[in-house]
Amino acid sequence: DMEVEKRDGQLFCLLCQENLPGSTDKALKQHTKSRQHKQLQKGKDTRKKKKEVRVDEEESCGCYLCDLIADDPNDIRHLDVPIEENDDRRFCIPPPFMDDPIFGDRPFVTRQNGKLKKYPDCLETALDLYCHNDCASSRLPNIDIDLTPQTIKNVHSARNLLLEAHKERVPYWGAFVASEHMTHPDWWPKYNPVADYTQVIVGSGPTDIGIHRDQTGDEKVPVSTYITMCSGSKLVLMLPPNTPWIADLPKKFPKKLSAELAQRIKDEGGYYFWLKCPSKREHITLFIPSGWHHWLLGTDPWAVIFGGSVIPQTIQ
Repeated sequence: DMEVEKRDGQLFCLLCQENLPGSTDKALKQHTKSRQHKQLQKGKDTRKKKKEVRVDEEESCGCYLCDLIADDPNDIRHLDVPIEENDDRRFCIPPPFMDDPIFGDRPFVTRQNGKLKKYPDCLETALDLYCHNDCASSRLPNIDIDLTPQTIKNVHSARNLLLEAHKERVPYWGAFVASEHMTHPDWWPKYNPVADYTQVIVGSGPTDIGIHRDQTGDEKVPVSTYITMCSGSKLVLMLPPNTPWIADLPKKFPKKLSAELAQRIKDEGGYYFWLKCPSKREHITLFIPSGWHHWLLGTDPWAVIFGGSVIPQTIQ
């Protein structure tokens, strides 16, 4: 039942997305018994069952994201029954999971990710990789300190602002154009890329830029985007393009949904979920189609995401 194929002469586990240490039966058995493989297999088996999940105090959510990442599954609830007033549980409304993703007009989450040449484990490493005078891109990074966009004059000032924020332990993020540092997923289109949106974004603390739609240029052309979570986690709220009540959303990210708002998101066909890497070795990717409203809140002392955007052919 193990999904293994040969890649460049090595055995590769499709479930764990990593090479096996050897090609013998013993290596296969050892990998099958590993904690990571067992956890991912358990999540896959749960998805296959497609059983109805009740929302009560004794059952875990049962959705693929919670199976993969929840430290305490009973703390996150899958919203598949009407919500009762004064329900104080956290609701999980995840987008579809796709093992074989197809670019289109619906959001999804997948483990079919692209790659970075190097994954920065701290701010200093990120700055050395993406923020110096010899970078391939001449575009200066976008920087936000304590929920305030910063005016950047040069690379030196960008580095100083981020290092000072890190020293003072205030929330920050920096977005660096870094196309030469990444490889896009195999399913990602090769047409109409938005060059300045091929970025690595690092951050610390509860950062966000509010609910928005990704657009490019003076004409604000809608773009489709993917983001790959490499480190840390994000709380994510997504709503379809024609949602009429965007202005009714709270000014601050709703870390805990009211029963009314949770029901409105579900009825509108939106999503509310926690995006986090299942393990240190495995990343996870979210696809955001053009026109979709999305709101991401950082939740960790150190987070790294990368991704890109394209103009869909239907918009040309």
